[in-house]
Amino acid sequence: MSPKGTTRIETKTGHQAQFDWKEGINFKTNDNQIVSLNIGVLLLSYSRFVIMKVTMNKSSDVLFNLFTQAFELM
Repeated sequence: MSPKGTTRIETKTGHQAQFDWKEGINFKTNDNQIVSLNIGVLLLSYSRFVIMKVTMNKSSDVLFNLFTQAFELM
């Protein structure tokens, strides 16, 4: 039997990151309204450092703001 697993690709510091959305997470408020939220996730490949931001929409303005805030945190 050959071992199965995921091949890990090593990257240099600062060379790669991955961004993804977790979309349409519905929450019920105290007054029974449904609010749909999104979570933007930026993962730095070398360090596995994760930055997450909860947003109401996924517009390009929101995305660019998320990236700006993430780079300021680093």
